[in-house]
Parts: sequence; C-alpha cells; structure tokens
Amino acid sequence: LAFYPIYAAAVQAVYKDFNAEKCLNSHVMVGTSPETFKQLLQNRADMVFMLEPSEEQCAEAKRAGVQLHLTKVGREAFVFFVNSKNAIDGLSSEQIRGIYSRKITNWRELGGQNKKIMPFQRPEGSGSQTAMIRMMQGQTLTTPIHEESQRFMGGIINRVADYRNYENSIGYSFRFFAESMFQNDGIKLLAVDGFAPTVESIREEDYPFVYDFYIITNGPPSGETKELIDWILSPQGRQLIEQTGYVPFVSGVTMPPFRCRYKMDRQDSSVNW
Repeated sequence: LAFYPIYAAAVQAVYKDFNAEKCLNSHVMVGTSPETFKQLLQNRADMVFMLEPSEEQCAEAKRAGVQLHLTKVGREAFVFFVNSKNAIDGLSSEQIRGIYSRKITNWRELGGQNKKIMPFQRPEGSGSQTAMIRMMQGQTLTTPIHEESQRFMGGIINRVADYRNYENSIGYSFRFFAESMFQNDGIKLLAVDGFAPTVESIREEDYPFVYDFYIITNGPPSGETKELIDWILSPQGRQLIEQTGYVPFVSGVTMPPFRCRYKMDRQDSSVNW
C-alpha cells in the first residue's frame, strides 16, 4: 500500500485507454504486505512493490518453490511519529530502540511529560514491521499488548493522533504514506539522530532509517513484465517516481543486511533470493 502511487502512476503512463475504476482489481491490485506477497506466491500477480521480504517470507517462498527476484527501484524513509501535542520533536536511534525494548517507558526520561509511553506496532510480515525489526539491530522487540497492535498503518496514525487517549503514544510508518497518503494533522514526524525525514536526507542517506524498495517477481522477469520493469528503471520511469514523491534508485548496489541466502548480479540492480 505504501508504494501504490508509484505503480498506479506507472500503469497510467503506459497503459492505453487506462480506466482506473475498471482496472483497480484486475491490473492494479493493492493490499497489505502479507496479502500482496501471497498474491505473488500464488502466481496471481506478475510483480509486487515491497521492501525486502522478511525471513519468514523468504522461508514461505522456498516452501512454495518460488524464487524471489528483487529489482531495486527506489528508497524510502522509515519514520516515527508522535501526537502533535507531544513536546518531543526528535529522538536518537538508541532512544527509539529503548522505547520499543521497554528499557524506556516514560516520556519524562526523554525530556517530556511524566506519562507512560504507549508504543504501537504492526503485525508480523507487514513491511513496516519488517523494517522495525531491522531497525532494532538485534535488540528484543517487546511483544505489544493487544491495544498497542494495529493491523493497518492508517490505524496507527489515527490512534496516535487521538490526543484524548493516546497523547503519550508513538508509532511508525513510511514517510510518503504518513505525509501524503494518510495525512493527519494530529501527528508529527520525529527527527532521528538530528535529521528530519526529507527527500534530501533520504537521497543523501543522512536520515538513519532509509530502506530500499523493490519490484519483486517470481524468478527473473521476462517478456512484457521485463519491459515494464526496464521502463520503470529508465530515466523516464525514474522521473515518474520522483514526481510521485519518492526517491528513485539511480546507481550503485546496496547490500541488504538480511540473513536470507541470495545471489546478486552486480551489473544491475537485481537480487535473486
């Protein structure tokens, strides 16, 4: 869902006589990361736009006999947000890890009010939860109580924005989703390690939590699927990604810090898992 504007715009750019209403469920499908990934494993989608799969999803693909082929197309910031009335405007990476490992439990410890911190989380397998696990760098991510777990990213934003009950909460999402796709004046994005999550800080990788996102296919793409992916990687496609509001992949290959086994072709932006 966080990357819907990119692939919807790509389809509008290259499909002849495109009708968004008629093609929504047949050509341009959208869903949560677990739902989307299942579409790929069941051969019900030619390509999906996601972050790197979680280790559980890698194992699921292996059991299904699916070879995951990842083509890097852009970068996005993983952001943290609090209620707009919260006095805290920024945190360090270690402070955020401390919150989500429950080593830090009160905003007073961070210079805020004497209120217990309520850290919202997403379900296992969602793109934002996979990013959150990576962000913890091996530290234990405390199991949330039921009230602190939200199935949809929009649910987290709404709960954190509800100042009447959740002024003490913190949540996470992706920059473009939180800023543009699900706008809510009741939240504010936090600076992390002194850097706000802007397009410039993402492009320069100054903001600490910048993750690559990919087009994922079942095996190396071929035929019209490859043609479409090649176009998305072309200067015209990169311009579309940038105009949509994201940061396109330009050059170089970043080794993803995952323990899944893979082979990387250093001649392009593709990864075989």
